[in-house]
Amino acid sequence: MGFVILHDETYGKLRQILKESVPSFNSVFNVDDTNEMYLVLGEFTRFLRENITDDLVAEQCFQFINTVLEKGGNKTKDTIGLQVFEPIYDDAILSKKVELNLNQKAKGIFIKYKPV
Repeated sequence: MGFVILHDETYGKLRQILKESVPSFNSVFNVDDTNEMYLVLGEFTRFLRENITDDLVAEQCFQFINTVLEKGGNKTKDTIGLQVFEPIYDDAILSKKVELNLNQKAKGIFIKYKPV
């Protein structure tokens, strides 16, 4: 019996979905290589922190996160967990606001990556 590799189509479209979901976010990284998404999402997390009080931008950010975690496979989930969720756990207020704005599936992933 062999291994089955599941392709995560959402991961390959993360940059496009991010651009469409959060038009005010601009990355300094100008590459289309999906391996660079870790860098882009690190920037996105800083952007979310800086704009958390802007209701429209914050809503767009949460919609992006919810959408990609709803549609994405393990690679997408791991990337969002590591690059978006992990850096915000140290800020209790931000962490709570993020958790309150996630859909059920995204909230489960948020909790999964939360340090114990």
